[in-house]
Amino acid sequence: MNSINLIPSNQYNQLKNLEQTNLKAWITADLELVPSSLIGRVFWNVACHFEWMQKLFYGLNLRESQISLNKIKASIQGNCPQSPVVQRLFNNACTRFNVIAPKKYHVQGFQSPLQAQTAKTNAGKPVVNTVNTVNNTAGKVSVLTYNILFPQINGKHESGFSTEVGYSQNGNNVFENSAQRVPVIIQNIKNANMDVNCLQEVTKDIFAKIQANLPGYEGIYAPHKSNSPAPNAHGVAIFYKKHRFVHLANTPTIFQQQKKDENGKLEFYPLDPNNPNKPASPVMLRRAHLMTDLKDKLTGKITRFVSCHLDDPRNAIGLEKQAHVKRVVNSAIDGKNLAYKVDNVVIAGDFNQDQWGDASRKNKIKTATPNMRHATAMQPFFTNNFVSDSNLDSTEYCRQNPKNFNSAIVSKDRKIDHIFVKSMNSTAKPTYLPLNNFNLTGSDHRAIAASF
Repeated sequence: MNSINLIPSNQYNQLKNLEQTNLKAWITADLELVPSSLIGRVFWNVACHFEWMQKLFYGLNLRESQISLNKIKASIQGNCPQSPVVQRLFNNACTRFNVIAPKKYHVQGFQSPLQAQTAKTNAGKPVVNTVNTVNNTAGKVSVLTYNILFPQINGKHESGFSTEVGYSQNGNNVFENSAQRVPVIIQNIKNANMDVNCLQEVTKDIFAKIQANLPGYEGIYAPHKSNSPAPNAHGVAIFYKKHRFVHLANTPTIFQQQKKDENGKLEFYPLDPNNPNKPASPVMLRRAHLMTDLKDKLTGKITRFVSCHLDDPRNAIGLEKQAHVKRVVNSAIDGKNLAYKVDNVVIAGDFNQDQWGDASRKNKIKTATPNMRHATAMQPFFTNNFVSDSNLDSTEYCRQNPKNFNSAIVSKDRKIDHIFVKSMNSTAKPTYLPLNNFNLTGSDHRAIAASF
């Protein structure tokens, strides 16, 4: 059978059109081609950075185009991964798209046999891309949040990056896979050059390694606690620039709840195989959120930074998860027993809650308009006047083949990492800071950054 026939005909026709038409044409959201005038090409240098301009003047959306290309790529990988004809068409489409799009929207094409062999040879070596450093305006504070992936592999020892995270079968062992990832994570943080970095899924050992390799930053760490028989040895951390801030105080706050699965059912430990008459006990989670107060040496303003990580289920089921968010928010805005006034509050982290609202992640039907206000769990932020940037690009990724270090990483179309800011003196909205060429091989999450 011709390999071209293995991918949907509409996708192949889109790629074929790209092969046959004008090389300098613009790519719309559905990958059709529309010629542009000289004025249109010049104005594009501005419009490509603003989604509303793309939609209004060009009838396209680069983020949607990026998602479409990645879906076609996944279809090719699943149906005809060895077809040079289809791969060449796709690579030509990516080349044209990447010419007109800013780097944060770029889509990687398929590797040639030589490139694939080189990647295989260098599989155990971390490859770090250079990130364009963001130069902040005087008086602005930049903050980054980054889930760095609890370093464990189910049933394996030191191996390549994988999103197949889990415990060993008996629940007693945690398998490291950090050798390849930690240098990438550290370099990503260095290249981003943010004033404050909020990290999640950090073990005590990895915290020490990051601290030792981040000169100029001071780190604070708080572990989660659990009654689970399996290790739960990770937590949250904050790293801040020592020359920029005076450290006033920090507090880890613990919230406890019984864990539920995605269907809202309570989870219990399995019965002991050696003692079948022993009753099952509930799974109790104790999630810490770390708060630290930093005084800006440039402006004298005091900001409370909070790094937090909410547990699964990733969709908001009822009010249980909202109760956790409310606890985080209330503790963050509490100014009692302080000898100073907090000017700003920043809550950043992995909330395991996406822009599609209360729909389960298993539910293929999503809301027509993605918006964090659709999520029941996130309401305490909005009722307490927190604001965030409006960027809803995905922050969660997965491998097409989790066992292959060099396999393609694909967006899950879910933004579950967020930065919320509450200013006591203004209604200023945080500004999204793109991290160009961010190296995704360090984690199954993309870091996001903002300034305020």
